[in-house]
Amino acid sequence: MSAGLPGIGIGGLFFILSALCMPFVEIGRTIRGASSAARWRVVGRQSAMAWAIVFAVERMLWLTKIVPSVVDRAGQAGGVRRAAVAAVAQVPTHALPVMPILVTFACLAVVVVGAFALRLISR
Repeated sequence: MSAGLPGIGIGGLFFILSALCMPFVEIGRTIRGASSAARWRVVGRQSAMAWAIVFAVERMLWLTKIVPSVVDRAGQAGGVRRAAVAAVAQVPTHALPVMPILVTFACLAVVVVGAFALRLISR
C-alpha cells in the first residue's frame, strides 16, 4: 500500500469543496441579514486556505512530473540546466490528475449521500 498526496484524499476533498462553497452560502445569509464581518473573515480565511491547497497540490504534482524528466535528460544532455529547460518546456502547466480526483469525489459523494439517507431514516 502506498501513501497518497495530502489534500487529494476524501478528507482533503471534503474540506476544499466545503470551503469553496462557503462564500455562496454566506452570500445567502448576507441577503437574509444573518451574516457579519466576523463570519466573512472566517469564510475568506477558509476559502484562501482551500485555494492554497489546490495550488500546492497542483504544483507538487507538476514537480513530480518535472523532476524525473530532468534527471533522465541530465545524463543524456550533459547538463542539468539544459535538461531542466527542455523538461519544463514539455510538461503542461497544469498537472492535476483528473481520474484519481474523480474517484475520490465519487467516494465522497457516496459517503455524503449515505449520511443524508441515514439521517432521514433515523428520524
